[in-house]
Amino acid sequence: KDWQKKIRAMQTRQLGPCLDRLDVYMIPSALGSVPEKVDYDFDPLEAPDADKDAARFKTVAEALNIIAGLGTMPEQAFNEAAQNTLVEGEWMPGLSQVLAAVPEDERFGISADPAIDVPTPAGNGGDPILAPGGPTNGPPVAAADAAPRSLYVQRKLINAAEFIAWAKSQGFETTTPADELHVTVAYSRQPLDWMKVGSDWHGDDKGTLTVPPGGARIVEPLGDAGAVVLLFNSSALSWRHEAIKRAGASFDFDAYQPHVTITYQAPAGLDLAKVEPFRGALVFGPEVFEEINDDWAANIGEA
Repeated sequence: KDWQKKIRAMQTRQLGPCLDRLDVYMIPSALGSVPEKVDYDFDPLEAPDADKDAARFKTVAEALNIIAGLGTMPEQAFNEAAQNTLVEGEWMPGLSQVLAAVPEDERFGISADPAIDVPTPAGNGGDPILAPGGPTNGPPVAAADAAPRSLYVQRKLINAAEFIAWAKSQGFETTTPADELHVTVAYSRQPLDWMKVGSDWHGDDKGTLTVPPGGARIVEPLGDAGAVVLLFNSSALSWRHEAIKRAGASFDFDAYQPHVTITYQAPAGLDLAKVEPFRGALVFGPEVFEEINDDWAANIGEA
């Protein structure tokens, strides 16, 4: 690694400036003109590792998702920078050629002309896309946005048995049933188009999100109805919550704090200050989208 650092430093500090001076003459000679932008990079100093490349790509994709959720830059600027990142990182072979063929007003997410209003073909039940004999011959029609509705997003706790065993050992006589243990990601009474929320890039290929062991863990009562929860931190859940809010969701509380409800019936006499918080990994399943059910408490028992 030290040798490779030395070689890379020599390429960047010694060879690079020489090439920059030569390119002024070589590029016009080869191309007949001088492009507006010229970029180059030195070949890797070691054979690429497929696993490392996949891990790097996942890290880059997650970082782009987080930056997009912040909403700190214009959409066009972000899209251009994200595309450059993918092209320069050679994550998607042939991407630069494909993008070059796309008009700039479409390539970077600038709104194109509004969808053309095509009359509904007769006899197809009101579907503007399909006629009785198949697709219409008219211009394409953009699909309509999904109807706005309230949104509740949660992730089920997969290692519920381990969590319940911990709770019992700490003196909780009853707990939330295993199939009801979860973490809330979003709770929006404000109706919104679910399709604009997008999908979460965190987690593995099965949608599973793992909060590693350790970190700040606190057991506290929640509200005045007897609920007791385990508070924990997760940047992935916090970023996802913020991204959903930026898509138009509301939230009834001042701040988002990830937690799992241990029980809705706090045991009498149990001193929560003496409860040792659950320190293990918290493994959550894929996101579940539902409409808000104000009568949810009637369906929850204790195990």
